[in-house]
Amino acid sequence: MKHKRAIVSGYGVKSTKELSEDALDELIAWLNGNGKDYRFALFDNTNQQHRYLLSLCQQFGWVVFDEHRGRTIADLNRLGSWIRSRGHVKKPLRKQNVEELSTTIYQFEQMVKKHFKPNN
Repeated sequence: MKHKRAIVSGYGVKSTKELSEDALDELIAWLNGNGKDYRFALFDNTNQQHRYLLSLCQQFGWVVFDEHRGRTIADLNRLGSWIRSRGHVKKPLRKQNVEELSTTIYQFEQMVKKHFKPNN
């Protein structure tokens, strides 16, 4: 429910009933695309590997501001899109076993290292 409020508040309204036809079409298109990606990055906060991957997202700059928490958090849409399209293991985080998560983490670590590699 809180995700629904966050999405709808981005349109400056409190309910989907208040959306214009164009805004509703835009929201539906977004949900058909990005909404699916978000599901690939749903995580278990008690899982240390999941928390580490979220930390890597923040190091890499894949963050969004969460008004509820008053701080930036990992961008789950972007992470989910990456897992779905470029990850070696194209499964949602919650369905990956320990070995698969290790592969996903290693791949992301390499991406972060390459991004922050000093220019010689």
